Amino acid sequence: MSSNGFAGQIAGIDLTSGEIKRDPLDPEIALKFAGGWGLNCKLAYDLIPRGVDPLSPDNPIIIGTGLLVGTNAPGASKLFLTAKIPLNGTISTAASGGSLAHMLKWAGYDCLVITGRSDRPVYLDIFDDTIEIRDASFLWGKDIFETTDRLREEHGHRCSVMAIGQAGENLGNLSFAYVDKVASLGKGGLGAIMGAKNLKAMVVRGTKGIGIADPKKFRKLTSKLIEGVKNYPQRERWMKLSTMYSWESFPDLSMPVKYWTELSPPGEANELYGVKVLNEVRKASVACPSCPIACKKVVQAKRGDFEGLETYVSHFDGAAVCWGVAFDLKDYSRGIKLTDLANRYGIDELAASDIINYAIHLYDNGIITEKETGGRRLRRDFETAGMLLEEMSQKTGLGGILVDGYPAAIEAFGPEAEKMAVQIKGHYVVFDPRLLFGTEVFTAIVNTRGGAHTVPGLGPTSFVPGRPIEQIRRHCHRIGVPEDAMERIFADPTGLNMARFTKYIEDRFSVFNIFGICSRHAVAMNYNSETLAELYSLATGKAATPAELAGYGEMIWNLDKRLNAREGFDRSDDTVPDQWFQPMKAGRMDLVLMDYYRKKPLTREDMNRLIDDYYDERGWDQKTGLPTAEKLRSLGLEEFMK
Repeated sequence: MSSNGFAGQIAGIDLTSGEIKRDPLDPEIALKFAGGWGLNCKLAYDLIPRGVDPLSPDNPIIIGTGLLVGTNAPGASKLFLTAKIPLNGTISTAASGGSLAHMLKWAGYDCLVITGRSDRPVYLDIFDDTIEIRDASFLWGKDIFETTDRLREEHGHRCSVMAIGQAGENLGNLSFAYVDKVASLGKGGLGAIMGAKNLKAMVVRGTKGIGIADPKKFRKLTSKLIEGVKNYPQRERWMKLSTMYSWESFPDLSMPVKYWTELSPPGEANELYGVKVLNEVRKASVACPSCPIACKKVVQAKRGDFEGLETYVSHFDGAAVCWGVAFDLKDYSRGIKLTDLANRYGIDELAASDIINYAIHLYDNGIITEKETGGRRLRRDFETAGMLLEEMSQKTGLGGILVDGYPAAIEAFGPEAEKMAVQIKGHYVVFDPRLLFGTEVFTAIVNTRGGAHTVPGLGPTSFVPGRPIEQIRRHCHRIGVPEDAMERIFADPTGLNMARFTKYIEDRFSVFNIFGICSRHAVAMNYNSETLAELYSLATGKAATPAELAGYGEMIWNLDKRLNAREGFDRSDDTVPDQWFQPMKAGRMDLVLMDYYRKKPLTREDMNRLIDDYYDERGWDQKTGLPTAEKLRSLGLEEFMK
């Protein structure tokens, strides 16, 4: 075990040959790329062949842990997984909570690199220095919860389990894995990548712990941080409501329905799926290691069609937003049932809800007919959603097209379907800018994965409408935005240039991904730039300033962009959906796309100018949207210019 925050080893597992290698982690590379997402990107550049088929045995699965994972730093439990995903061919990094990152690091590994393809179903069994490839024939065909329970019976309940369901086995592009039944991992097709490798699951147990450079001072600082989280005035509310903690702040809450064309009636979402209902169904809380918030839940339906049904949820929003509001269920137990099905099958429920809605929208507009639906009428109801989830898990019928996401649906249903699709790089989007134009929307446009809302938990950003300019200025100071950048951000006629602001929110997000710290607000608010720099120094023994850490964050974002440029992605892929420029019905009103402070409507030309501003703020070429050679050299990334 090393004493600088790293476990000190990278394990390589070839499923074709069965060969397992352990290589020492180069300390110079570890410190240059700082762990977590940074180290994953470096390995991806070295190991993912240019142009590789995502479902090929040659497409590696790279699993990494954050620098502070394995310590008692609050919320430092993130696992990072990098691969070329089948949904859109981007090289994407996904993150997950649960215990897997801690167990992997305590077993002695900073990273795993999984290649090849087994000739039969297998799972990985990792226990400290022992790594074995075991037969998984008895698990193939089982859902994620059944698989996890069975492996815990076999290996003990203190292990961590990552598993795929039937959707991954059947190579669906909207499939992903689940960690410990509560934390999703790998949007865009990790499940399919594992399924193509005949890899059903991983079981990891670690007992070695992790060494750091100055344990006494480190414990003193982390103890202070833990107390800060425990004393957070809204902690109890966060623990009860998780990502729905702000619902009561909006009693007349309306949400997009009918595939982003209308808003639900004011207050209906709160009445049918709000805090009162959540308090009834919440049975227990589940925490990631070192987290004092415990935002993941076990829920149980108390009444309705599925009274008594119990399941795990990573966030409450699924049953309420993905299913309840979107499909007008009225019965909350039906939402719990659909969430349970999606999670068991290993289907991204946000993506599934969105693309099922899309299919119904196409049906309502005559783009697809009963010929494509197998003679069935599509409605926004429980029966349609459940039927299509079942087909998606088995990759049959209409669901068999939908489970491969927007690219497959557009290819199957034609140009008119493409015009109606609300997607970016083949990914669904979560936030609609006609309701609120914040960094969460803008980063979805320019993110290499497409559609990803990567940054909504890092303090008083634009996630809430109408924040005073001075409050956002203070946040910029807190996260270390340079003064010259502040002038550019706040010189905009609207008061806030969201594109330029987004660059610094993204960089801070990637710093959190170095450390493996959860970005949800109740945890992240305790980590200012000075604290993060001190933790880095105490853990690694290498002094770092807040500005240097910000440089790491910028470096990683540029490296991620360079990785995808090598796969052919450029500015032309940073698109804005046509639907965002159409009015959204809100009762007697029409909502149109406007700036954050709603001073002026935004046209496509305005959005293109904002994309220009974003590239300019990053020092990227505005025509190609790619990092320049000068920018890469300034960040010490000369080796990635090829």
